[in-house]
Formats: sequence, C-alpha cells, structure tokens
Amino acid sequence: MSQENEHTYDLVCFTDLAYEFDFSDKKEAEKKIKRRLKYYKLGVYSQERVE
Repeated sequence: MSQENEHTYDLVCFTDLAYEFDFSDKKEAEKKIKRRLKYYKLGVYSQERVE
C-alpha cells in the first residue's frame, strides 16, 4: 500500500527549518519557505505561525 506524500503548510515550514537548523541566514530560510509555500499553493507566509 503506497502512501501519498501530502504537503501541508506545517510540513513545508518544519522541513525547511530543520534543514536550515543553524539559522546562519534567517532571511534565506524564510525565502525558501515562501517559495515552497507558493509552489504547493499552501497560502501566504505567516511569521507568527512559523514561530
């Protein structure tokens, strides 16, 4: 049985934040999250929700 990989807002944010864990460049991490949210049509970036 195969399981479809559903992309959610929280999953996109979590995976990008986990990948950029050192936070050497917060702006770059935000840019990546915004790009992926737009790609998957999951809504606009919300800093409050990410925190």
